[in-house]
Amino acid sequence: LRKELQLHNFTLGYIGRLAKEKGLEDLFQALALLSDRPWQLLMIGSGPDESALRSLANRLCIADKITWIPYVKNTEMYRYYPAMDAFILPSRTTVDWKEQFGRVLIEAMICRTPVIGSSSGEIPLVIGDAGLVFPEQDAQSLANCIVKLMDNPDMRQNFSELGRTRVLEHFTWERIAQQTAKILREVADRRSE
Repeated sequence: LRKELQLHNFTLGYIGRLAKEKGLEDLFQALALLSDRPWQLLMIGSGPDESALRSLANRLCIADKITWIPYVKNTEMYRYYPAMDAFILPSRTTVDWKEQFGRVLIEAMICRTPVIGSSSGEIPLVIGDAGLVFPEQDAQSLANCIVKLMDNPDMRQNFSELGRTRVLEHFTWERIAQQTAKILREVADRRSE
């Protein structure tokens, strides 16, 4: 897939809606700080901010390093995560929204793709010690996280294994069912007291 998409450099990826709350402006600003490095960005998704993001990429002189794919079926996503050297979820908390879970993070981690996420909502909880977290809306900190992964293949390999293990221990359907049942039992026990 990397060959097919012509991803020859260190490849960062994003999958999701192209909307302001997803923090993609911050991602583009961070990548502009790294314009002298050999990276590429694989953007998968569509949304209301697509044309504004394409314009921003042009203004920042990074447009030629971005591959845009408007849509990939859920059943095909497993092919795309491994084509990335790192997956980024740079979400921003707004007055009426924050990242509730970040399912794409566990999808990336189960595919052994290292992850970087912002501090928005539940992202730090999902990532735990299996990736890097930066303060939301901080492009310089995000750029620093990207450089850490670019320059440290051992760290990438470690996060690849830790991420997969974290998903298997905490985020399988069986584990979530066990946690839900436990909470329901606790609530039922309190009501019967």
